[in-house]
Formats: sequence, C-alpha cells, structure tokens
Amino acid sequence: MARREEQLREQLEELQRQLVERDQQGGNVLGFLGGVVLGMLVGAILALIFAPQPGEQTREQLRGTSIELKDRATQAVGQAKEQAGPLAAQAQDTLGQVKTRAQSFSDTAKDQVQSITTRFSGAAGEARDQAQPAVSGMTETARETAGKAQGAATEAGNSAQAKINDTV
Repeated sequence: MARREEQLREQLEELQRQLVERDQQGGNVLGFLGGVVLGMLVGAILALIFAPQPGEQTREQLRGTSIELKDRATQAVGQAKEQAGPLAAQAQDTLGQVKTRAQSFSDTAKDQVQSITTRFSGAAGEARDQAQPAVSGMTETARETAGKAQGAATEAGNSAQAKINDTV
C-alpha cells in the first residue's frame, strides 16, 4: 500500500514537472491549463485518499482516476497548442498591420515636414529677393546722403578756413 502511494506521488510529481516545463515553454495559456489540470489531479487524489473506503478499492479508483486525468491533461494541452497556433498567427498579423500603419504615419509626417520646410525656404527666398532692391536703394541713398554731407562738411570747412584767413 505504501509502495503504491509512493508510485502515485512520483507520477504526480512527474506530471507536475512536465506541466511546469510546458508552462515555461508554452506561455500563459498552457500554464493556466496546466494549473487547472494539476489542481484537479491533486484534488482528486486527496479526495480518494481521505474517502472512507477500503484501501484496495481506493487504490484501484486512484489508478483509474490518475490515468483518466493524465489523458485529460494531454488532451487539454493538445487543444491549447491547437488554439495557440492561430492566436500567434493573428498576433503576428496584427503586429504587421501596426508596423505598416506606423511606417505610413512616419512617412506622412516626413513628407509634411519636408513640404513645410520647402514652403518656408521659398517664402524666405522671395522675401530676400523682394527686400534686395529696397536694401540696394537704401544703400545708394545712404551713399548719396553721405556724399552730400561730406561735400557740405568740406564746404563748411572751407568757409570756416576762409573766415579765419580773413580775420588773420
């Protein structure tokens, strides 16, 4: 009896180890299903062990239940793997769509920035071209005014010199 219980515990530990490995490899869905199956298995074993029946009948029932639970666990894992495949493909498709939209948005933003830059560059060039004649005209006017001022200063200097010479 003790040997049989030890074998069942070893099988339970092996099943638990396998479920942990699958959880680490398979992701959250398999981990959840593995936990459910493991919980069912532990609950069934405890219920059978503590049930008020003769030992032989309990062991026989425990063997049958453990085989049944192992089969259910295998089926649940298989179903989870079948469902995980399409979900992974759908996630990949969605990721591809998001990447495409992000690239499109990025391209549109780049085009708009380039367009704005081009327009402002053009407007700045036009403003420079329009201001150039005015600046040239102002420069010429300033030169003329400076020339007149210099002529007037020279004339005033000559006049002052002449008055000094007349006084002396």
